[in-house]
Amino acid sequence: MKALIRIASITLLCSGIATASWAGSHRDSRGDGLQAVVHHAQTGEAAHGWRYFTDPAALRAVVISPDGDYYLSVGKGLRWIARRPLSA
Repeated sequence: MKALIRIASITLLCSGIATASWAGSHRDSRGDGLQAVVHHAQTGEAAHGWRYFTDPAALRAVVISPDGDYYLSVGKGLRWIARRPLSA
């Protein structure tokens, strides 16, 4: 199940990066930083609760899991970078 979620997340991320890169090619080259990638995953679907952000100018993306884990991609796959701090 986790493998399916990871594959679905990477697929959505890649499609978001490709779409944002294509759309970004029509703007100036200064870039706008990280931009949210909109998806419409319903409850029960693999991507539900995941959040995606991309910066086409810097060729990077960030994915946040429903549990608060942060993943970074700089074109070589996702790499876990941080967990949301636990509340005291």
